[in-house]
Amino acid sequence: MHAADLMASQKLEEGISGFSKALVTLEKLLADRLARLEGEARILHAAEDVFKAYDLDGDGFITREEWMGTDAVFDALDANQDGKITPEEIGAGLGAVLHLSKA
Repeated sequence: MHAADLMASQKLEEGISGFSKALVTLEKLLADRLARLEGEARILHAAEDVFKAYDLDGDGFITREEWMGTDAVFDALDANQDGKITPEEIGAGLGAVLHLSKA
């Protein structure tokens, strides 16, 4: 009966076509999101590696005494100006640097 009804066949074809387009769009959105998450993971790992290299006493902070870079960079990374750089501050700093270098 369905095959004999031209309108039913056209509507079924239209529905399948619409579903296929939606599936392609969803796959692209998911691929883009995964790429962003993987990029964020790389930044996080880079931040962890940098942090571990500078946190000489392992207390979870990088103090000015532990920092081997310039004072200007330390001050820029120390967002709350408390004299200690946290892992989050390193991550934010690296993310900003990586973001600027992509532009």
